[in-house]
Amino acid sequence: RLDDAWADELRPFLELTQGAALPLFGDPALPGTLDSFMTSSLYGPFLRQYQPLYAKAREVAGRPTTPYAAVVALEAWFRSEGGFVYSERPRVAFGVPPLVDFVTESKRGYCQHYAGAMALMLRYLGIPARVAVGFTSGVYDEDDQTWTVTDHNAHAWVEVWFPGWGWLPFDPTPARGQLSAPY
Repeated sequence: RLDDAWADELRPFLELTQGAALPLFGDPALPGTLDSFMTSSLYGPFLRQYQPLYAKAREVAGRPTTPYAAVVALEAWFRSEGGFVYSERPRVAFGVPPLVDFVTESKRGYCQHYAGAMALMLRYLGIPARVAVGFTSGVYDEDDQTWTVTDHNAHAWVEVWFPGWGWLPFDPTPARGQLSAPY
């Protein structure tokens, strides 16, 4: 269990939309809170569009006993098991939120799609997650002993908060940008 100070600090990273934050992983109130958001007149019309992401997060994660197990399951699914393809020209969906179409239909996108979808799916599971952006290391020139980093090295990944560890990086994007964090 987290003390109240940490719960307040992490609340923004459990939000599905402004003001609609879920309880942490393992809290028995999580399913009921999510149901109440989905059926509320304030949040429901917006959040119901994203129910397929919640369903897919539950399916992929299975019945994890720890948040870490859920994170690793989702990351592996995006990187290698879910049939996703890295594409700088993803399709534009009409009538459905882009991340829902990406996860449930097209499975084609670039790092922002992967990071955004994974972070939101983790939040549905009560796991504090955020999207981080920056650059991969680029190309090293041994003669000059310099790194060349260009806009082609821009990248987005997911950071997940774990008690006792803080924010740890995970990269759901297949065949693109390798973060060096050991698991």
